[in-house]
Amino acid sequence: MTPEAVIELVRVAFRDVPRPAYTLADAAVADAWGDEHYRFVEHDRRWEAIPDEYIVLTSSAFCFLPTTSWSYYIPAYMVHSIRHATPPRPDTSEHLIFTLTPAARPGLAAFRRSLTPEQRHAVSSFLSFWRSRYPMEVREADILLWDEKDDQQ
Repeated sequence: MTPEAVIELVRVAFRDVPRPAYTLADAAVADAWGDEHYRFVEHDRRWEAIPDEYIVLTSSAFCFLPTTSWSYYIPAYMVHSIRHATPPRPDTSEHLIFTLTPAARPGLAAFRRSLTPEQRHAVSSFLSFWRSRYPMEVREADILLWDEKDDQQ
């Protein structure tokens, strides 16, 4: 699948996700042990409007975001990673892949269940795209997990 096709799949699947109460700025402060100097002002009302610099600045955000905020931010990080898939690429991609790997994320099952089948398929397509370029970073089982019909993990 082409990068453009995966991006379009992500856009369609996550088109109506509302902005969460707990944001990237909150995650940045949490990452800095509560230091409010790391808070930045967010102006986005849709995930598509999140600036690249905020995504790069908060590459480890998913360690600090509650899973209820993930569905708003995951698509922005996936699109950013696809657009920057050619080396040198930012750490953001590696953190995102780690976030979407079941062995690494105990809360991943709850997040997966919170997504629609269309959204899970978009995540699967993103991981498949990534595996086609960096096969050592994504296992086939990780891709298949996202497209499974049942919610058993």
